[in-house]
Amino acid sequence: MRLTDELVVLAERFAAITGRSEATVANLAGRDTHFFTRLRGEGSCTVDTFERVKEWFSSNWPEGAPWPKKIARPRARVAA
Repeated sequence: MRLTDELVVLAERFAAITGRSEATVANLAGRDTHFFTRLRGEGSCTVDTFERVKEWFSSNWPEGAPWPKKIARPRARVAA
């Protein structure tokens, strides 16, 4: 699985769990509405963007909803 595929899976699951569109999820994660559509094709993103979006999903994942098993969940950042 490509790293960008992880973000697509997270977006699909998050959208299904919350009842929001993927465009809305992208917007909430600080990206443009076509972000996940581009990643499904030949699109890519920087490592920094990948990490920020994945951390956003981890921080905003609905309580009680299972995190996808094949995707490592980022550890929570501790404030200094």
